[in-house]
Amino acid sequence: YMGATMAVIMLAFMLKMYKDKKVNLAIFGGSAVLFDVAYDPWPSALAASWQQASGRVVSGLEMLVHQAVAQVRIFVSGSADVALSREDEVRDAMRSVVGLGT
Repeated sequence: YMGATMAVIMLAFMLKMYKDKKVNLAIFGGSAVLFDVAYDPWPSALAASWQQASGRVVSGLEMLVHQAVAQVRIFVSGSADVALSREDEVRDAMRSVVGLGT
């Protein structure tokens, strides 16, 4: 959380860096990353708008795959901390199925 807090503080200071508010907002928007947990439709209207404004978007599908791998670990070994024997292949297959590629 410390890193996120520092990023917010730094970006807040940047909002008044230049006299032109549009420049400040462009810098602020270009520095922020949108984590959109919408799955369908993808990209969501918010994600599409963010990308059009040159913002970086991380799809909620990334989180879905991460959680799915943890669930399979639990099913197989009883622990989310024990890696699967062919985990890279499992992750690649999951990413492919949801349209993220490998």
